[in-house]
Amino acid sequence: MHQKTVFIVLFLTLFFCSLSSAQHGAIQVNARAQQDKIMLRWAVNNPIDWQKANTTGFKLNKMLIKKDGVLLANPVKEELTILKAEPLEQWVEFIQKDNYAAIVAQALYGDSFEVGQENEDTLTKIVSISDELNQRFSFALFAADLSFEAAMKAGWGFIDEEVKLNEVYVYQVEAIDLPNINTGAYMLGLSDHEELPKITDFTAIPDDKQIMLSWGIERLNNVYSAYMIERSDEGKDFIPISQTNIVSINTSDLQNNKQMFYGNKIDANNQNYFYRIYGINSFGEKGPYSDIIQTQGVASVVVAPRIIDYSILNSNEVVLEWEFPVEEEKNINAFELHYAQKDLSDYEPVAHHINKSDRKFHYKGLSASNYFKVAVVDQQNNKLFSQSTLVQPIDTIPPSKPLALTGQIDSLGYVKLNWKPNTEKDLAGYRVLRAVCCQKN
Repeated sequence: MHQKTVFIVLFLTLFFCSLSSAQHGAIQVNARAQQDKIMLRWAVNNPIDWQKANTTGFKLNKMLIKKDGVLLANPVKEELTILKAEPLEQWVEFIQKDNYAAIVAQALYGDSFEVGQENEDTLTKIVSISDELNQRFSFALFAADLSFEAAMKAGWGFIDEEVKLNEVYVYQVEAIDLPNINTGAYMLGLSDHEELPKITDFTAIPDDKQIMLSWGIERLNNVYSAYMIERSDEGKDFIPISQTNIVSINTSDLQNNKQMFYGNKIDANNQNYFYRIYGINSFGEKGPYSDIIQTQGVASVVVAPRIIDYSILNSNEVVLEWEFPVEEEKNINAFELHYAQKDLSDYEPVAHHINKSDRKFHYKGLSASNYFKVAVVDQQNNKLFSQSTLVQPIDTIPPSKPLALTGQIDSLGYVKLNWKPNTEKDLAGYRVLRAVCCQKN
């Protein structure tokens, strides 16, 4: 039994090592030029190499490759700095004011990032260890994208202020004493500085005591890692509507990650609210505010109309009457009339935009059997239906007589009759009559 356990442990250790080596380690670098400095961020692209690199640290190199628009023939590489995560005691004060720094510190120094349960068997514990490392890796990089200061304390970011406007540099980040992890690089100069983009498609969708806010993120995914929405009751003093940054956690290609939505509860529907939004990139920079949008909540309809009477005028016309609270009219747009010949079938709208102050409708086009529903349409185009009501006009018109009646008698004396089918929708059936017209003497 002991040998079997040892074999499983060895097998899974080799499996996870081969799985890790299948994804070759590499450092990915991003940079941002401001008017007087260049900001750098980097990350190792898989959990095992990330953990190793955090232990040994990173070396940041810099090369001047272009000056006054001319490429240098022999650029010289200089070691800019050695970076490694600061000791845990230097994080204590910082994590009190930065929740994302607390996540990074826990991922780096926490005793556990437990995802498993106690009393697990050997196989499950090994899987849990792998899951724990993935959790540390994923949460740490996520939090570092939302706090540039935390990224620098972890040894994953740097600000270079020794830069000139007429120069272009190549920055290289390498993992110390880990040659199997590919070095990352980025070329940038102060002349590459660009203003962060303004969010131009910020919209509000009103609902009952709630506003649904939406904006496109497809073109912003490589620019902003988070967003902040602010609200004002009078259009002047804006305050954030959330305590933390708003982030998109949907990275699935199947979801076509193009649009973000965020709901904000409001106190009253009949009050103006003003909103604006800005983006935040992984260097902690805030983008420009969007245009301010103004909106109000819209009350939902909670009372359905009720058909209370109808008057049949003739075999083709009826006047339907319903009731609906007058005080609810402010929350609706109109009424609609829906019709079906069978109650369990699909109802079709036969009258739109009936005035919300009306309680009667004159309908023409009755059949032998008619079912009606009245729908109330609110300001979000939601509909609430009444109960169904059957209307049957008095039937005084018989069906047309069958046409093209023919008959044949075969050699055995069987009679076969044929006629054209009637077109009346309320036809119940046919009755066949027979008369003896002749007798042999």
